[in-house]
Amino acid sequence: MSNFDNNNLFKFDPQTQFYNIKYNNNVLYSKTPISKFPEYNDFPQDFLLRNIKTIKDELNLNKYRSDDFKKIHDGLHVLFTGCSYTYGTGLEKNETWAYKTYKLISKNNKISGYFNLGMPASSIINEIIDLFKYFNSYGNPDIIFFNMPELNRFYGFNNKDKKFVDSWYNDEALHFLFLISFQYYFMLYQYCKSNNIKLFSFSWYNIEEPLNQHFELSQINLFNTFYNTNFEDIKIFVKEYKKKYPNAPYLELSRDKHHRGIAYHEYWANFIYNKYLDSIW
Repeated sequence: MSNFDNNNLFKFDPQTQFYNIKYNNNVLYSKTPISKFPEYNDFPQDFLLRNIKTIKDELNLNKYRSDDFKKIHDGLHVLFTGCSYTYGTGLEKNETWAYKTYKLISKNNKISGYFNLGMPASSIINEIIDLFKYFNSYGNPDIIFFNMPELNRFYGFNNKDKKFVDSWYNDEALHFLFLISFQYYFMLYQYCKSNNIKLFSFSWYNIEEPLNQHFELSQINLFNTFYNTNFEDIKIFVKEYKKKYPNAPYLELSRDKHHRGIAYHEYWANFIYNKYLDSIW
């Protein structure tokens, strides 16, 4: 008898409504990456109230917060992916780690555009599938920067509406999700290695759970494309950044008062940009 019981596995977080966003089949079964939010107003009302208005004008044809995806590239083809921290929930685009990294690279390189697959509440599974859909539709990028969420996330199924949703699972499911996450990441790693794509992965998760072992127990940390951030280094960086800009808003928390703010994004941008620099010398 299986121990996997839906009532025990689901552990909903009252701070977000994204679990109620149902995936349409045209999104899940598409061979092209398509946002689960067909239009700006499809975002939960709570999200719209707590986020900046400029997001509406920044959505591309596929409804990601990105330049329009394209097949022909003039310059370095760089791709970003992750969850709400890569999307930039609660922040202006130029305040996010992904856009900051893009600007750092563009100082010394011609870049084809700002391409970002970040999607709020998504799991590593969904993020990797979207990467492969992107490869299929728009070709392989030269570089991928991947800010990974915690590994409790996976699809769930809403039996009432017969729709898939993004869900958080409790600790009973973690070992199952560690294995699935490892397998998906291995496929991404091998594809990048075979196609000469530089992959730079890290996770924001230790700012929430400094002692978490998600990436150790899943063995994702053993890949040479994954870079561990240090919680104490982040604390020191944020403290010094706040001293440097004492009157600046949203350094600690973003406008939604839930996600971490600009100082953290500045740390992540510098952290992963330096890993990129190390790789080209």
